[in-house]
Amino acid sequence: MLLSNGSLFFVQFTMFGCGGTAIGICISHKISDLATFLTILQSWTAACRGAGDPYVPDLGLASSLLPPREIPVMSASVNMAVDKFTTRRFVFSPSMVEALKRGIETALGKDNDQFRPSRVEVVLALIWRCAVLSHSSKTGLFKRSAMFQGVNLRPRMEPPVPATVIGNLVLPFVVMVEEEKEMELHEVVKKMRKGMKEFIEKKARKFKEGDGVEAVMEFLKERGEMMKKKKEETVVYKCSSWCRSALYDVDYGWGNPVWMSSVNKMVSNTVALLDSRDGGVEALVTLDEQEMKIFEHHQEILHYAQLNPSMVLPPSKPKPFISASL
Repeated sequence: MLLSNGSLFFVQFTMFGCGGTAIGICISHKISDLATFLTILQSWTAACRGAGDPYVPDLGLASSLLPPREIPVMSASVNMAVDKFTTRRFVFSPSMVEALKRGIETALGKDNDQFRPSRVEVVLALIWRCAVLSHSSKTGLFKRSAMFQGVNLRPRMEPPVPATVIGNLVLPFVVMVEEEKEMELHEVVKKMRKGMKEFIEKKARKFKEGDGVEAVMEFLKERGEMMKKKKEETVVYKCSSWCRSALYDVDYGWGNPVWMSSVNKMVSNTVALLDSRDGGVEALVTLDEQEMKIFEHHQEILHYAQLNPSMVLPPSKPKPFISASL
C-alpha cells in the first residue's frame, strides 16, 4: 500500500517483470478533492503525451469562496470505535445494475415519473440496506441509520464554478432511516434523491463569493448537533463516489489503464464506488469483521454483484434476480 508519510502529494511507480506498470498516487485532502486530482492528472498525462496542457488549473477562485478563517476539524462521520474491520470488493456488471434499476423503478410506480434512479443511487441503496440488515443480524435489533455522501460543490454552486478550480470543494449530505420498513430499496432511493435536492438548494447554492466559510460552519454545527443527540442509537455510514470520473480515459502515452481503484483511510462503515471498465460499478465496502461475514453472504448482494472477480478479465454475468424487497 502506498503511504504518504505526511506528504501533500506522493507518487510511486512500479514496474513488473511481465512488462506491466502500476502508478500509485496519494494526495492530501487538505489541498485536494477528486476534481482537483483529476485536473492534475489530466494536465500531467497530456504533457506526457506531448499534447500540451488543455486543463489549466484555477488556483485562486477557491480561496475567494473560502477565505482564511479558523474552522474546527470535522469529526469523523463513521464508527471510529470499531477495532477490527475488513474491506471487500464487489463488482456490479452493467446488466445487473440495469436489473436493479428496473426492479426499483417498478416499485417506485407513480414516483418513477419524477426521476430516474442513477447507478450510484441503486447500488448504494442495496449496499446500505444489506449493511444495516447485517448489523441488525449481529446485534439482534434494528438501529436508526445515517448515510453521509460526499458531493462535489463545483457544478452545484450558484453560479457554477469550473471543474478545474483547485481545492477541496466537497461537502456531504446525510440521509436518515428511522425504522426498518424504510430500508426498502425504492424508499431508500427516494430519500437519497430528496436529500440531494435539499442539499443543493439549502447548502451548495450558499457558496457564493465570501460566503463559503459560513456555509461550512453552518453544516458543521448541524452535523455536530445531530451526531451528539443520536450518537449512541445511530449507526453511521459514509460513501464516496468516483463514478463518471473518466479515470479510465487517463493515458500517459502507453494506452488506457487495465484497472484502477481508490484506497481511502481505512475506517469501518465506509463505501467507495468506482466505475468498472465495462460500465458497471465497483464497490469497496469496509465493515466490522463480524458484520462483513454476514454481508458478503447476503442473498441480495450475491445475486447482483460478484465478490472480487478478476481485475483483468470481465466478470461473468449471473442470472437476473429481483428481490421481494424491491
